[in-house]
Amino acid sequence: MELKEEIFDFKSYESKFLKWEAEEIIIDDSKAWWCLKNPNSSVQKICMFRDGPVVNVYGNYGNFTFDKMTCLGDVCNLAYDDLDYQFGKLSEASKKYLYAFDDEECKKDVINWMKEHLSCDEYLDHEINEIAEYISNLDISCTNDWLIADFCERKNYDCGSLLYFVEECFKNVDNCETWIDFLKNSELGNFDDFYESILWEAGKKIRQDFFINLYALKICGEKLNEKNK
Repeated sequence: MELKEEIFDFKSYESKFLKWEAEEIIIDDSKAWWCLKNPNSSVQKICMFRDGPVVNVYGNYGNFTFDKMTCLGDVCNLAYDDLDYQFGKLSEASKKYLYAFDDEECKKDVINWMKEHLSCDEYLDHEINEIAEYISNLDISCTNDWLIADFCERKNYDCGSLLYFVEECFKNVDNCETWIDFLKNSELGNFDDFYESILWEAGKKIRQDFFINLYALKICGEKLNEKNK
């Protein structure tokens, strides 16, 4: 997936960063500094400092560190569209900072978890999609047990208990604390290995700041390349 596809309202950032100026300072063989800066501001900027195999990124959109570089990091060679590569190079502290809990993302993760369980029960793909669509459209502001029971009876699907559980999941995705507390006191063990379940990681989404920083540095590299031609 391309970097720009991960940025909400990408066009506004594209327009903004194309107007910013790129700077470069090569200190020695292992140290260097790059910056993309708003020429009309002393504080609006995204910077990258290389110190041997460690690269620090900081500025308007937070900061993070690459500490697993296999070669000297350069603003022109960070493979910005290879997001798996980027995450693999991040420090553990940065990875923890970059993930935020998102209720809609949590619901998607729960649905995917449910689909995996249904596929193990030999449902057909179209049946799994029908069940997933049904549970996604339930009004979780009230108890829907009778609707689930009716749905399963009409479709001859033996998945009522799983759907009840998913419905309860949807009612507890307001924030990370509520979600974790729910899982600790839920009947998760009836459907999954309680301690190994991927549901403990549900809802974790990379902050937009990370992608915005990367995109700014990508623009910085492109501007410097153009300047050096």
